[in-house]
Amino acid sequence: MAARLDARPVWPGKAQDIERSGFWKYALVLTVLAVFTVMVVGAATTLREVPPVPQIVVVEGTGRAWDGQAILQGQSAWQRYGLMDYGSVLGNGAMRGPDFTAQTLRLMVQAMHEYYAARLPAPGSAEAAGDRQALVEARVRRELSANRYDPTTRTLTITPAQAYALEKVEGYYRELFARGDPAASLPAGIVSARDVPALSRFFFWTAWLSAARRPGQAYSYTNNWPYEPAAGNTVTPGSIVASAVSVALLLAVLALVLWAYFRYRLQMEPTAGEGVDPGARGLFLPRELTAGQRASGKFLLVVVALLLAQTLLGGWMAHGYVAPDFFGIKTIAGIPIDRLLPFSVARTWHLQLAIFWVATAWMAAGLFLAPALARSGQRAEEPRGQATWTHVLFGALLLVAAGSLLGEWWGATGRLSAGDGPAGAGLWWWIGHQGWEYLELGRLWQLLLIAGLGLWLVLVYRGLRRALKRQQDPGSLAHLLLYASAAIPVFYGFGLLFKPGTNWAIAEFWRWWVIHLWVEGIFEVFTLVVTAALLVHLGLVRPSSALRATYFQVILVMATGVIGTAHHYYFVGLPELWLALGATFSALEVVPLTLLGVEAYDQYRLMRAAERSAGQAASGRFAYAPVFWFLMATAFWNLVGAGILGFFINLPAVNYFEHGTFLTAAHGHAALMGVYGMLALALLVFVLRSLARPDAFSERAVRWGFWGLNLGLAGMVALTLIPVGIGQLQASAGQGFAFARDPAFYQTPWVHRLLWLRMLPDSVFIVLGVVPMLWATVKGLLHMRPATAGPQPAEASGAPERAAARPALGAGGDGAA
Repeated sequence: MAARLDARPVWPGKAQDIERSGFWKYALVLTVLAVFTVMVVGAATTLREVPPVPQIVVVEGTGRAWDGQAILQGQSAWQRYGLMDYGSVLGNGAMRGPDFTAQTLRLMVQAMHEYYAARLPAPGSAEAAGDRQALVEARVRRELSANRYDPTTRTLTITPAQAYALEKVEGYYRELFARGDPAASLPAGIVSARDVPALSRFFFWTAWLSAARRPGQAYSYTNNWPYEPAAGNTVTPGSIVASAVSVALLLAVLALVLWAYFRYRLQMEPTAGEGVDPGARGLFLPRELTAGQRASGKFLLVVVALLLAQTLLGGWMAHGYVAPDFFGIKTIAGIPIDRLLPFSVARTWHLQLAIFWVATAWMAAGLFLAPALARSGQRAEEPRGQATWTHVLFGALLLVAAGSLLGEWWGATGRLSAGDGPAGAGLWWWIGHQGWEYLELGRLWQLLLIAGLGLWLVLVYRGLRRALKRQQDPGSLAHLLLYASAAIPVFYGFGLLFKPGTNWAIAEFWRWWVIHLWVEGIFEVFTLVVTAALLVHLGLVRPSSALRATYFQVILVMATGVIGTAHHYYFVGLPELWLALGATFSALEVVPLTLLGVEAYDQYRLMRAAERSAGQAASGRFAYAPVFWFLMATAFWNLVGAGILGFFINLPAVNYFEHGTFLTAAHGHAALMGVYGMLALALLVFVLRSLARPDAFSERAVRWGFWGLNLGLAGMVALTLIPVGIGQLQASAGQGFAFARDPAFYQTPWVHRLLWLRMLPDSVFIVLGVVPMLWATVKGLLHMRPATAGPQPAEASGAPERAAARPALGAGGDGAA
């Protein structure tokens, strides 16, 4: 979030009337109601048109049949073993293994060709052979695209050729999981032989719905994805039209928003004309700390420890693509390394640790900021017992983190019971590996995490209570901070709406409410509000302008990001409604992200002005410049990672071929680490700078960490993820998605070289980025200032008479807006 250095009026002659009328509050409420109405209507449509799971599957003309519940048993096995963190189904999941939907569909096509080739008369000439081959290919496409499901009896009828193909599919996976594939990081016997038949039927079902035409439509349940011309799957006209419309609409809306933004001066205003008041308290370190603020320091140590563990696991997995023997390590304590730490477990921990350390940084910032925003003059205030409850929250966080990580290892290595029934929720579901990417932790740990987030919300509320009382208006900045904090546990709770046996498409619908709405919606809102609160707290911008700018940004994020979730629904069996909505609104998500990029330079100018003003003051220098480094990095990666790379892969005509390639990984790394990771580190540095004694805060180490992290991230995205992703995109468009996602693709010489090259930016990221941040954090926490500070060094003293005169957040005057 940036601030303009000019203080020209906003909406001359009408600004105060508009603000007093509650325009921004009502506009945000109406926006939220509108977008969630669309999502609720879409949810109802999804429930009506979800791909069916048959009760019985009958082989035409043979009298053979098998129980359709085996499909759900296979889905349960897929989840129990954490295979979504090895390969993918319907394009969603990890990229080390194949996409099992695309692979199964190709296996079926090959087996059905073989079936009919053996039963047609031998050709008498080359011309006859060609006609015979064309006849076979046409028959296979016709049978795969025909939808023989009867909804009245819940019976799916398949042809003898499809039944033959299913036998071949089961034989293939039985052999694959028995012998493993060391070159593809798949341990032998990782999946029990008794689960293979059901698992094969689950893969068969996803392949069936990817080719079978929706009733009354000319395309399949997955909009003809994956690309497999031999099965009749090609890009739909709707995908092309939606792509064109989304680009045109993007240009129109972007122009409109930028016009309004600059025409009505919807930026923040600095506190004093063209510069920053050198006496503003926020330019310097706080004079006093509360016991609760000091207690929040231990969260920072968890942040950097988890960050280090997560990045080491990332480097481990990246190396596994090119040297699956893991640096020549074969065993540890006599246990094969691929069984002790399978790729699926490493990736599970890699994702979960990312969520944990980012969330922990935000917890620490919320706990530290709340009493600071509620202060009276220079004195921060907090309710009785805040420090004790902060210690309790810290213990609960460690319990959930350690318990869930251990449970995920137990579950994914097959050490927990499967439960009763076709998709029973045994121990694997409650304390092991739920099997959903980003939501891997067992249901018990998930419930405890939500409870922990609830406790954190209560502590934030207790800390903000004085500020909330001063700001009676429920639309004030302090209230917005509370609402954004409350949304974090609420939206994570949507992960509770599915269980074992839930139709895959329905579960994916709600899973993306957590991943996209929670991360790319609510996290984005939290980012905007916390950044505005930080700028106000540092005394750099006027609270009224910060509030107005925050409302404008939040409205844009909610208007585009919520419905933009639909771009994840193209190919998981949901109705075509989501194709148009996803194409349009995911493209429009670029608008607020572009706006943040436009503001980044202004933010930089604001920091420099603060440094100059502080340097001119007798009291010292601007203490929080490192925080601004990471805030600017957040704005940069928001535009590049979430905006540019997100837009590139989300156009339906591109996503049809790209879905589930390294381009997705490029977007994911740049957006998750670049945006939410950099914001989390900005908050870490802010809290650390405030807690540590001035002589114990290592700005040099933080500078090294900043450049190491950003250069390392840029290197892995630009040198490896994007080039390999473009190669996969070309391979998918030319030879089908199954070929692009086959593990053998990564052994292509040029791909192999690029994957080796990634070791360089990975090393920069870890050694020059994470390690210095760890050092700075440990050093600062070992030398924290006392809860009641005495006279501070010149750098920290500030100008108390001016600082006390400046209104607190929302405490009258300019802050009352």
